[in-house]
Amino acid sequence: MNQFDVWLRAVGAYTKLHVEGVANADWLRRQLEHHGFRCAAPLMLEGTERCVFRVQHTAQMQRTAVREFIEGLPEVHAMHAPE
Repeated sequence: MNQFDVWLRAVGAYTKLHVEGVANADWLRRQLEHHGFRCAAPLMLEGTERCVFRVQHTAQMQRTAVREFIEGLPEVHAMHAPE
């Protein structure tokens, strides 16, 4: 698998992810859920090859855990979206 871009933005009780490519979004969501993160279904952004979905923060899974997990995946080029 080639490395793909993911933009992260913490928003209140969740982290919003923009992912380059539908297949990549599906793969990343499965990885997150396999490791105990709760994710919403990805939505395709009209006119692009990007998907967006949310990862919920819980008492056990804080926003730093989401960021650190994603940044630790060699398949992902993680970037922080502007606030």
